[in-house]
Amino acid sequence: MKTWFTSDLHLGHRNIIGYCQRPFANVDEMNSGLIARWNDRVAPEYKVYVLGDFSLHGKAFQLDAWLAQLRGTKHLVRGNHDNRKALKQCRGWASLNELLDVTVEERKLRLFHYPIEDWRGPRVLLHGHRHSAEFRTGPFSRDVGVDPHGYRPIALADLDLPPRGE
Repeated sequence: MKTWFTSDLHLGHRNIIGYCQRPFANVDEMNSGLIARWNDRVAPEYKVYVLGDFSLHGKAFQLDAWLAQLRGTKHLVRGNHDNRKALKQCRGWASLNELLDVTVEERKLRLFHYPIEDWRGPRVLLHGHRHSAEFRTGPFSRDVGVDPHGYRPIALADLDLPPRGE
């Protein structure tokens, strides 16, 4: 099964367009553009890990409406803008986590919304929150947010991970 990673969609967040210089005219165009780009990559049988900030404090009915449009089995690692109460009422997530350790393509990964300065754990840290490929906390962490990755989920093979055993 193919696995994808993403973060910081900020669906419904009008001001993120200006904050991050996103190439969308308005929030409706951003929402539909992010959904279309997701679905261009993700087939229904694929798995997607969203590492936080799926929306800006969205209500459960809004989250469910967006999730219903997105392909794949969706797992959320909660970010600082995710509404904890709404998430518990939402039916579209396969799992909700604060932090998650997984193995994908024989790589041990730690999934967390926040970068960790000078990360040196036994797992590669995948995170969001910074909205920039320029920001690096070290050789063992990668930002999977939509802003540095063409507003799409990204595959592990495209993250330029360090060789195993380093």
